[in-house]
This record gives sequence, structure tokens and C-alpha cells, in this order.
Amino acid sequence: MSAPQVKGWCPGAYRPMMSGDGLVVRVRPRLGRLDREQVLRLCALATQHGSGCIDLTNRANLQIRGVSEAAYQALLQGLAALELLDADPDLERRRNILVTPFWQHGDLSQYLAENLTDMLGDLPELPDKVGFAIDTGMAPALTDTPADFRFERSETGLILRAEGSAMGRPVREDTALGALQELVQWFDTRRTAAQRRMVQVVAAHDLPPDWVTTAPRPPAPPPRAGRHRLGALLGASFGQIDATALARAMRQYSATGMRITPWRLFLLEGADVPADAPFITDADDPLLIAHACVGKPYCLQATVDTRALATQLAPQMKGRSVHVSGCAKGCARPAASDVTIIGRDGAFDLVLNGTPQDAPCRRGLTPTQIIEHAEFSRMPYDYEKDGAAIYRQSFATIRAEADLARFAPDEEQIAVRMIHAAGMVGLESHIRFSPGFVQVARAALESGAPIFCDAHMVSEGVTRPRLPAENDVICTLRDPAVPGLAQELGNTRSAAALELWRPRLQGALVAIGNAPTALFHLLNMLQDPDCPRPAAIIGCPVGFVGAVESKAALWADQPVPCCVVEGRLGGSAITVAAINAIASRAE
Repeated sequence: MSAPQVKGWCPGAYRPMMSGDGLVVRVRPRLGRLDREQVLRLCALATQHGSGCIDLTNRANLQIRGVSEAAYQALLQGLAALELLDADPDLERRRNILVTPFWQHGDLSQYLAENLTDMLGDLPELPDKVGFAIDTGMAPALTDTPADFRFERSETGLILRAEGSAMGRPVREDTALGALQELVQWFDTRRTAAQRRMVQVVAAHDLPPDWVTTAPRPPAPPPRAGRHRLGALLGASFGQIDATALARAMRQYSATGMRITPWRLFLLEGADVPADAPFITDADDPLLIAHACVGKPYCLQATVDTRALATQLAPQMKGRSVHVSGCAKGCARPAASDVTIIGRDGAFDLVLNGTPQDAPCRRGLTPTQIIEHAEFSRMPYDYEKDGAAIYRQSFATIRAEADLARFAPDEEQIAVRMIHAAGMVGLESHIRFSPGFVQVARAALESGAPIFCDAHMVSEGVTRPRLPAENDVICTLRDPAVPGLAQELGNTRSAAALELWRPRLQGALVAIGNAPTALFHLLNMLQDPDCPRPAAIIGCPVGFVGAVESKAALWADQPVPCCVVEGRLGGSAITVAAINAIASRAE
């Protein structure tokens, strides 16, 4: 793309916003990404021609603040040289394309975004703020981010969905953009001055039947600050970044690029999470869920300093949401918050569980009165109470963060359960399944085979209603004969208890989640050709003595199909999770 010729443009050509600290100039990085050189030079432009502050927006754009009228043309020239502006200001305005921040080079998301950008000039001119979302990554990321036209994934493939409809139309890569043109035309012929967004048009008109056939994948919670497979996800308080600090971080942490997200997070590609970063690295930092507009003196309509109060309140909110708005418009957060505080004539009004437009329960408060206000200091903790929703969000988070590519679909389901039980993304790199393990173990349970467990912590954790044939779950550790057997064998009781399995061991599922001595003894038993052979073995003993070696021996011998967690990791919870996932495909 050649740089736009900006000579002679009037300040309104790109329609910057006027604020109390000068012009606010929006930058729409293509695919929400800037390479290293673009980041460094953008930071220099923001410092040279603006206040040195860069804002992240909820549409994954950037805003350079504090630009004077005199510096505006020079800033445009600099952005054009970085290929961060379209040559046509009208196309620049229409390029409202939000892409999952976690796209990868050459993938479907990049293909759709680049081709949609090229196609914008052929689409009807749509109302301001009408936009597109391309949420086609490995896991949903933009579910809660508004967009009128949405490319998403279903359980079976790519779909195109109109905002406001719960269902979408299946499309292929080669038909996706043609289908989008059809949907844009459908919207354009039905929109009115009062119905300017897709959700309003869908509420007033039925979509064609073939547009409402397939549901998108269940939503996933947004990513959290910290380590990410692409680099370091860092947070910005209230979405504002100091340009000098960002440039320093790019150099210090050898980042190869920067990706913008809609969640006040930005990703430094190829960087590790820096302990000394001048940004938020703690996913639980209360400032990541505190909302505040720029307030006085930066907003011409605000009469109060918003962010100082929000910064004081956030640590006291115990995970509840707080929104401090400089006026009743509520620009920083249109939705309801647990505590909403609205500036009015230099004082503050208080709304509980509402928006800035709702009637306040208290008016004319000072910052001190707000901080000490008993009505919200005693508010109960807000947390997810729906068990099914907790599971859905947990599994969606695992699928978004864990590297599951090497697992077959039936193995992936079990690995996800095991990661969930451990609370540890990264466990997947230690999980191994021998060929056919899942099919053999599942068939054994479906045929009524018993499950033998080395510890009662394992046997008690099995969810009986998930078992396909009311299978017996057996742990013999407390059998009265075990102490004598242990003394006779010169081994632990965990190992000796396995001797009582022999009558029913043939074709059973064995689950060892605690005792390496039990796994070693089982392998010795199976060296005897006359010993009954189980159908499959889950070998996940945990510990520092024998755990690594016993699992390595099982994986080397593989007397029957098996699953192991390599290294010192393992334990009852992980082992139980594997059993439950084998017993039932339902999550």
C-alpha cells in the first residue's frame, strides 16, 4: 500500500475528536497489529505531536491524545508514512473490522480480514459505527464485543451471523465474503434512520430461514493478563498507555510486534511476562475491572476527576465492578456496574447495580464520602453461581489457552478434563495416550468392566451417574488381608492390595493415581503370562520417589493400552478426571 498523500487535507478530513487536552486522533491498525518498527515510530509521533498518551479502545483501535491543531497535519503525515492510514479518508472511516487478537499468519482470520478490507469499497456505505467481527480463532474471543456482521465458528465449521440473531448461516472460506455481501445488502435495504444497527433491524425483520440454521460455539471468557502462547498479555489502567514506557518495553523485552485487544490488554509478541513491566501483569489486578472515562480536565463535559477516584475504589471492591463516569453519558461503560458513580457539577452521584442513566440512590457526594459509603462497602461478593456455566467457562478457557493440537478429538476431551482437575494449563505437555487407549477403555466400561483404583481418594471421586453400565468401582486398600500381604511381599500396602484384584482383573480398567509402588507392582504382575490382563491402565501416580520412574516404565512396556502423566505431576484428582471423561463424553 502506498502512503496517503495528505498534503492539503483539512483537520476534519479524518474527523478527529476534540477533547480538553486537544485533538484525539484514532488509529485503526490492520488486523489489530503493529510491527515493531510501527510501534516504536508511533510512540515517537505520540510524544512529538501529542501528550504522549495512547488510549486502547473497546474496538481494538488506538487513540493518540493531546494533539494540537498545529501538529495535526504533521501527525497525519507520520501515520501515513507508517501505512497506518488509508489513502481515502472515507474508507478509513468505514474500516471498522475487529479481528480476534490471536490470529496467526496464513490462517482463516487473516484471510477474511484482508479480503474484507479490500472489499469495503464495493459495499454500500453503512451508518457510522456499523462494524464487522472476525472471531474465527481456536476459541471464541469476541463474544461480548459488539459488531453487526460476525464471522464465527460452530462445532462443524465457519458461519456468518447477524448481531441480534442466536443462529448463523454455514459458509465456506470461498463463499464467506459473497455471503457477507448478501447480508450487507439485506441490512442496507431495511435499515432506517431510527434503526441504524443490525440488532435493531433483526428485531424488526425476520432473517431468511437459511440464515438461522447453526449456532456459534459457546462463549469463552476473555483472556487474562499474563503469559500467552504468542507472548506477554499486559494490561493498561483504564486503557491508557504511556508512549515512552511502551517504546522502552518493546526494546527491553525484544518484542517483535504488538496486538491490540478490546479488553484494555495488549500483547507484546514474542515477549515473556516481565516482572518489572510498567504495565499490569497480574490477571487479578482490580484496575482491570474498574472503568473510568478520562474525566476532567481532559473531557469538556466532565466536572470531576474520575480516574483518581476509580483508582482508590478499585482495591476495595473485592472483585465487583465499579464505573466512575464524568457525566451521565457513561462513555467508558454503557452497561450496568455493581457501583456506578457519576460526576455532576463537581460532586458525585451514586448508583448501585445500574448505569449512569439510572436514578441515583445518593447525590452530591464528595470523594471521601464515596469511599466511606456503607451501602456498597457491605455489598455481597458477586460470583458465578451456575454450576453448568462454571464448567462451560472453565473448559472454554482451557481450550483457548492450552496447546491441544496433538490430541485426537476423543483424547482432547479427556486431556481437557485432566487440565481442569489440575487447574494447570501446561499439563497437556505431560499427558500421553497410547494408540487406541480411549476406545479400548471406553469399550471396557460400556461392557460392564470394573474399575480398580489404588486409593480411596480415586475410587470415591468417580461420578457414578456417568458410568455407562453401573460399573463396580473397587479399592482394596482397606481389606483386612492387606497388611499381612504387605509384610509377606515386603512391599507397601498400596502394592499388596493389587494382589486382591486378580479374580476380576481380566478386562478391567485400572486407575493408579497415588502410589508408584502400586504401578511398579502391577507391571511386575503382568510379566507373568498367567496373570489376568486389564483392558487399559491409567498411570498417574504423583510424587518425588518412584513416580517418574514408574510411569516411564509403564510407557516403555505398555503391556496394555495406557494413559500417563509424565514426570512428578499426577494425583487423585487428575486420575478421577480421566475416568469420568472416559465414562461419559458429556462435559
